[in-house]
Amino acid sequence: MVRIKKSPADWPFDKPEEDKPQPLVLAVGRLSHWQKSSSVPQWGARVVLVEFHDLTEDMIREMRPDVIMSPHLCTQFDCFELAEKLARINFSGQYRVLVPDLPKPQIIRKEIRQLYPDLQVVIIRDASKALGQRH
Repeated sequence: MVRIKKSPADWPFDKPEEDKPQPLVLAVGRLSHWQKSSSVPQWGARVVLVEFHDLTEDMIREMRPDVIMSPHLCTQFDCFELAEKLARINFSGQYRVLVPDLPKPQIIRKEIRQLYPDLQVVIIRDASKALGQRH
């Protein structure tokens, strides 16, 4: 019997199965921000925190993260700079951009997709749902 997963609480990211490896999330930004914020996922994922200036092509190729997430804007970089870096190395996972409650967050996704059409971009308004919510 196949069970349809209707809510994010039922999705496999939130409840990893014993034999299924947990997704690897690379959270990019100021470590102090991630460490004191509630933006770091607490559910069934391995999360690695890395500062933007420490993020290298070799690191991404070696770690092979399923998801890279970042704030849309911080003191070190913005989401367009990170998107450019990910597109340049042909990152094949999802790039999830955490945004505050903006009136039209889909504009950010649209602009990134226009610049880097092969990059999978997802806009996240609620970081607690960063592996499930899509806009």
